[in-house]
Amino acid sequence: MSGFPFLGILDLSLFISQRPYRVIDPDGFSLLAEVTVSEHHEDALIITEHPVEQGATISDHAFKRPAQLRLHVGWSAAYVGGDVAQIYSDVLTLQAQRRPFTVYTGKRLYSNMLVAELRTETNSRTAFAFLADIELHEVILVNTQVVAGNVATQSSQLAMPQKNLPTQNSGSVQTLPRSVDAASIAAGRS
Repeated sequence: MSGFPFLGILDLSLFISQRPYRVIDPDGFSLLAEVTVSEHHEDALIITEHPVEQGATISDHAFKRPAQLRLHVGWSAAYVGGDVAQIYSDVLTLQAQRRPFTVYTGKRLYSNMLVAELRTETNSRTAFAFLADIELHEVILVNTQVVAGNVATQSSQLAMPQKNLPTQNSGSVQTLPRSVDAASIAAGRS
């Protein structure tokens, strides 16, 4: 993790002006960083590259990607009572559970987030601290529903039921070659 100033030992109080991030798990688990070194927010829109007909609804040709958040955060042994390994374990547990949680940052609130990637490095300067680069991705949740009723009974509501009804299983069907008579060949029809 380059970018941290060399201090002999790492003094996180230099970064204390940054607002910390906070994770809230649905079961009430809470994780608050001692320091947030940086937050990287990414919101992107995917836009089709093919031509769009004039007057078409443009929202049909673009969709929003899930939000991504990258955090550079840290905890010192003094802050957590001497055991930064427990914080590391807590973040790994959040990742392993694969259950969406809420993240509060200095910029905004993110719902339905998962830990996509966790990177950390320990060296002589950071032996008594846990410095993490955590990448979080949003999970877009949707509601679905099952429409009750038999499609066959609704065929009277369709303009062309022979074309709009779903296919039916007719069992095994043996195909036969189409017979062609000499008159249709002579006429150019097959």
